[in-house]
Amino acid sequence: MEADVVVIGGGPGGLACAQTTASGGLKTILVDSGFYKRGRLPP
Repeated sequence: MEADVVVIGGGPGGLACAQTTASGGLKTILVDSGFYKRGRLPP
């Protein structure tokens, strides 16, 4: 698997970074634990 950018963490900053790089045409991978998506806060 190849990517131009790997973003670790999908909080507000991580999501913004992933969206910006993907919109710019870069192959982007976002790695997220899913805490916020499931409505829970991290421990």
